Amino acid sequence: MKKFGLILISIAIAGMVYSQDDGGDKEIKTLINGDITHGGYFGTVLKVANTAGEDGLWVGGKLVWVINHNFGLGIEGYGLTTSNTLWASSYNGWITKKSIGTGYGGLVIEYSPLSHKVVHLSVPVLIGAGGVGVYDRDEYTMYSEYRNFEAASPYFIVEPGVLAELNVAKFLRIAVGASYRYASGLNLGSYDLSDQDFSGLSYNFAIKFGLF
Repeated sequence: MKKFGLILISIAIAGMVYSQDDGGDKEIKTLINGDITHGGYFGTVLKVANTAGEDGLWVGGKLVWVINHNFGLGIEGYGLTTSNTLWASSYNGWITKKSIGTGYGGLVIEYSPLSHKVVHLSVPVLIGAGGVGVYDRDEYTMYSEYRNFEAASPYFIVEPGVLAELNVAKFLRIAVGASYRYASGLNLGSYDLSDQDFSGLSYNFAIKFGLF
C-alpha cells in the first residue's frame, strides 16, 4: 500500500510539473474534450467466489452513468445469498455450526476503450465497504432454521476486475469475467475470521440494460 501511495504522489507531482509547461496557453485543460455524450445503464450481476472457506453465490446490481461511451461512474452492491457455514465455539464451550451473512457496496469506476466493438473489454474498479454477521444456528431442535445473532464487523473493500462484453443490442450487453476482492479491517478474530476469508477471486456474469 505504501508503494501504491508513492505511485499516486509521483503521478500527482508529474501532473503539476506538466501543467506549468503550457506554452502560454491559458485555456483550461480537461480530461474529457469536445462534445460530451451521456448515457446510463442498470446491471444485474452474479458472482461465484470462495467466502470463508466455502463457495458462495453473490447477487447484486449496479447503476452507472456513462460518459462518451467509454467512461462509467456509479454505485453497486452485493449480498451473499448462500448460507455459508462456520464451525466455532459457542457461549457454553461447545463447537457449533454458525451461519455467515455478508454484503458490500460502494462507488464503481469503469473504462471500456473499445465499447463500439461487438466484443470488447471493460475494466471496473469498486471502492467501498461491507459488513459480516455471524449467527448461531440450532441444529438439534425442531427449530433448525432458528438463528441467533452473535457478532458483526465492518470491512473496507477494493475490487478491480476485467470483463469481456458482448453488445447484443444497442440497449443490451452481456458480460463475463473475473474480479479480485481486497478486504481489510475485519475484526472477528474470535471466530477465526480474517481479511483473507473475504478476499479472493470472483467469477462474474452480468446483464446490462441502458443507453451506452
